[in-house]
Amino acid sequence: MIPKIIALLVCAAVLYGFFGFGRTIDPKEFILSRYESFVSALGHAALTPEFLLEGERSFGEDGYVGGYCAELKGKTGEETVFGGTSTDSRRLRLLVYIKTESGSARVKLIKGEKTETVYTDVFGGAEISAEFFGGSNYIAVDYESFVGSVSIISSYE
Repeated sequence: MIPKIIALLVCAAVLYGFFGFGRTIDPKEFILSRYESFVSALGHAALTPEFLLEGERSFGEDGYVGGYCAELKGKTGEETVFGGTSTDSRRLRLLVYIKTESGSARVKLIKGEKTETVYTDVFGGAEISAEFFGGSNYIAVDYESFVGSVSIISSYE
């Protein structure tokens, strides 16, 4: 009997916290914020997990911004380092540096079904503004037998 009472109290506390009884909340804003949280969690799952990254990544205020550095020896494949899924638009500033000893590496902006390549200058550097609209948007690095180093800094403008 006591376990049932405890279970009911826990459920009541969770429901109270989830629905915010006693607070005045616009139902539309409540639904949109819950939906944004849900799609954001789904989008974060598409990022390459830390234990599979060849380099080091640190996030800023969310999954879209931060820093990534990698020293690679013959890497082939793709790493999705920043991004997510959101109903909001974002404008990012990207600083990219690629030092190639052999093979190739390219930074890609994946915007839903569309993919754009970030082109570096003759020294391997690039500084760009990137606009991401609502939906799934990611910053990834594509490697082909790559030996060298890659660094990316992503920040909000």
